[in-house]
Amino acid sequence: MAMGVADEALSNIRTVRAFAMEDKEKSLYRVELQQAQWLSEKLGTGIALFQALSNLAINGIVLGIVTHGGLLLAMNRITAGNLMSFLVATQTIQRSLGTLSVLFGQVVRGVAAGSRVFEYMELHPSVPLVGGTKVPVSEIEGRVEFKNITFSYPGRPEQVCLAVASLTSQL
Repeated sequence: MAMGVADEALSNIRTVRAFAMEDKEKSLYRVELQQAQWLSEKLGTGIALFQALSNLAINGIVLGIVTHGGLLLAMNRITAGNLMSFLVATQTIQRSLGTLSVLFGQVVRGVAAGSRVFEYMELHPSVPLVGGTKVPVSEIEGRVEFKNITFSYPGRPEQVCLAVASLTSQL
């Protein structure tokens, strides 16, 4: 999401500068980065725990197989080739379980992205999309007059955007 904020601000840099919103965009980006960092750390912790526990379990199973297989080999109940075949199959399963940790990370990322989509779907606009009151043009009358208007954005008070303008509108 932080990259989305940065991409939007950079692609609309003229608008951001025109409204002197550089500091606001930086703070939005900083907030998104902090949230992304927190989520990444949480994801990293989850993946680390999963890999540690799965590797501990698989290596414990391999140790048990080697120990028990060594006993069976010593008693001539299996051959060395059978034990090696079984160990190769066990290592294939171990690699598959290791790949599950990567899949686990992708699932967490997908759930996070999906939750953001649902957040946006549940937002309600502050301005109603339909309805409102329409005033017929025939009822509008009066005079609006602006005299000697000067304007600059609060972020850049020294840079005047509109200097001494006047406007009169008669309805």
